[in-house]
Amino acid sequence: MSLAKRNKERRKRIERIASTPKIQRAFAAPKDGRAVIATETPIEIYDEQRGRMVRQVLLMDGVQFRNSKNQLPIVDSHNDRTVRNVFGSIRNIEIQDGELVGDPSFASDPESQVVATRYQEGHLNDFSIDAVILNRIYIPEGQAYTTKRGVVVEGPAEIVTAWEPHNASICATGADPNSTVRRSYDQAERQEGMDEQLMAQLSSLGLPEGMTDPNEIIKWMADHMAKPELEVELMEGMEKPVEEATRAEGEMPKEPEVVRAEDKVESEVARQLKAIDDRKKSIYAAAKLAKVERTFADELVDSGCSLEDAQQRIIRQMANQPIGSSVTVTESEHEKFEQAAKAGLVQRCFQGNIQRTKAPTAQGDAEFRNVGLYRLAEECVRRMGIDPLKHTKGDVARMAMGHAGTFNRLKVRRSDAYHTTGSFQNILSDAVNKTLRAAYDEAPFTWALWVRQAASVDDFKQINRTQLSEYPNLEMVPEGKAYPEKGLSDQKKSYKVDKFGAEFTVTWETVINDDLDALSRIPAMQGQAARRTQERLVYDTFLSNPVMPDGLALFSASHASGSNITAVSPAAPSETTLDEAFELMSKQKGLGGSVLNLSPKVLLVPQKYAATASRIVNSQSFAQSNGNEGVTSLYGINGTRPLTVVATALLDANSSTNWYAIADNSQVDTMELTFLSGEESPVLENEWDMSRDVYLYKIRQTMGTAVIDHRGFFGNRT
Repeated sequence: MSLAKRNKERRKRIERIASTPKIQRAFAAPKDGRAVIATETPIEIYDEQRGRMVRQVLLMDGVQFRNSKNQLPIVDSHNDRTVRNVFGSIRNIEIQDGELVGDPSFASDPESQVVATRYQEGHLNDFSIDAVILNRIYIPEGQAYTTKRGVVVEGPAEIVTAWEPHNASICATGADPNSTVRRSYDQAERQEGMDEQLMAQLSSLGLPEGMTDPNEIIKWMADHMAKPELEVELMEGMEKPVEEATRAEGEMPKEPEVVRAEDKVESEVARQLKAIDDRKKSIYAAAKLAKVERTFADELVDSGCSLEDAQQRIIRQMANQPIGSSVTVTESEHEKFEQAAKAGLVQRCFQGNIQRTKAPTAQGDAEFRNVGLYRLAEECVRRMGIDPLKHTKGDVARMAMGHAGTFNRLKVRRSDAYHTTGSFQNILSDAVNKTLRAAYDEAPFTWALWVRQAASVDDFKQINRTQLSEYPNLEMVPEGKAYPEKGLSDQKKSYKVDKFGAEFTVTWETVINDDLDALSRIPAMQGQAARRTQERLVYDTFLSNPVMPDGLALFSASHASGSNITAVSPAAPSETTLDEAFELMSKQKGLGGSVLNLSPKVLLVPQKYAATASRIVNSQSFAQSNGNEGVTSLYGINGTRPLTVVATALLDANSSTNWYAIADNSQVDTMELTFLSGEESPVLENEWDMSRDVYLYKIRQTMGTAVIDHRGFFGNRT
């Protein structure tokens, strides 16, 4: 083909591009669904202060919105430096089931509506969040943190307890496997060039001195760090550059020619097309050389960053170090393995131990439902890059359990310790925690039927409950006279929370012997014990007949407000004895002297009287002593004095004849149970005990209880 003909064809191609009409579309308002923009799922980040990867958890209870507005702008891939990148906003943001969710609303301009349409059609699903950390706590290695929702986070970990979101980005790929959220905290400025911190990180990995060229660094790291292969291909719709297409046809490079005015548009369009194409191909080539995830390369291409910036991001990704203020962490194959193994093991632990709670599920969990502990340990060791067949069962179990001495003694090296160290421990701990929590939830208890759970406290200081008097009755105000001022009196009751706990172990021998019972029965029993401890604490406090703020015992005939104890010898619940309970409680007076007219709601009895009490409240009539039958029971079905029976053997252990009537705690303060904040359910922590070859698990519950006011109690007791 002659030069003139070739130029003619090129001009035709440029004219086709220039004459293509712009797409115009009338966009309807999208029917947006609720978007999850953040969850408490742990995300791996690089801790610059400690020079290592740690798990970061963003506590949903710690979110604080600027100006108290629960609304965030939707921006393009974390670029909020210009208003042109704002596509709309997330509104009505709230916490639902441990997730930060809101309603996406897109602006009406054409560019925003393009994004809205992609979102509505399901092409864009991932939101990411930019935030500033206000407060955080560090959990060292070997320790654990349990969130309010029962999620156990193994150290090393960073728990973000307070944070302020700035925007919600809509992006191609998210990081959080549950909420598809990419984290970018602290708003670090993007570094230009190869900064000193990055070079120090690379030097610690063995980078040869003097190597600074990004492509050389990528190639060196690819040769020394095993990564999954990335198949590089042209993006759909990409065309080969004009010069490359010409050479593909076997033609010689074009000869010099005089640039004419009519060729200026052609030259500029061709140059821009080539620049765009070259950038994409160079980024994909660098990603292929680095052997990083394809999704990471796609995001670099779509982000619009320069080739130099993309090269630095690839290097940082390979070095497991965050990039300025934006990092993408995708769910790896190992994470999928760990989730499936956790779910399968928990399902096995629930069998025969947990009746009502449904075990968690995960993709691939069926493969692990029948896998023994030792086989699971073998698989975890294999994923460290170590062949378990070359070692004894004892050494394999020790390596899976993270015994550093065994690795040193055998002179073996974990090929990817960042991803796999602690996997076996994480899987076991998850099974132990979920089994314990499920058994705790299913264990029977009665205190919640009559005791109020107060707001949790932040420390072990004294809790002061102020008992206010009733507001005085209103008075008649004579004509022309001022309204009388009424005051309130009060009394104070103080108590504090205390720490309760126990330990149990999963031994090295347990793993070798495939003893699943040690992993399922003991945690289930511990969960039941935790619930029993709550129950015992409440009833021990109540049955001790504690001293009240007026200086008298809980049950006394000498209270200034009136007696709350039977005036005759104790007797079983009956129409007669219940009549006395209702009478005395209704006559109780407040601190100001007014009659409170309270009435019992709960009938608390020992097991000896459980059947008797149930017959009373479930009968429509009773037999009188004079032989008249069918007398309507005030306390039975459809009676005017309904009662809820609560029976417990903890009363029998104190006295098999004493029983009690208790008012609704919405009428008057009766008794309350308070937990330490974050420990409303049992907290499970664990660590490796090298001296005994065991995982040591510690269960803790921090709580306190007290009787607040005697007026809501009646005791048929000695």
